[in-house]
Amino acid sequence: MANHHRPTFLNLALIRFPANAIVSALHRISGVILSLLVPVLVYLLDLSLQDSEGFAQVIGFFNNLGVKLLGVVALWALLHHIFAGIRFLLFDIHVGVKDYRPSWSARIANVSALVVTLFIVGVLW
Repeated sequence: MANHHRPTFLNLALIRFPANAIVSALHRISGVILSLLVPVLVYLLDLSLQDSEGFAQVIGFFNNLGVKLLGVVALWALLHHIFAGIRFLLFDIHVGVKDYRPSWSARIANVSALVVTLFIVGVLW
């Protein structure tokens, strides 16, 4: 007897996710990134406050190009988490849910985090 219930291959690259799903997933990803960076940043702060040699080590660490790029990702994660978090808090108090199309605020949160990140990187780099 032939099995007519074969598994279906879903190509996630071809599925167009709504903006709400994207901002929600990125909010979770940015939260994970931030929580993983906290111990590293606390260690680097402790090292930099010990003495001048520790401070020089931390400065040398941050002068590495890979660390700078990781810093850009961390900055984006922080800003995206803040903007998406504000969006979710506004929804909790029923601001912006009247039109039943919250995708505009999801796009604003995504674009705002990216634009502010690029602006800060452009100013500081």
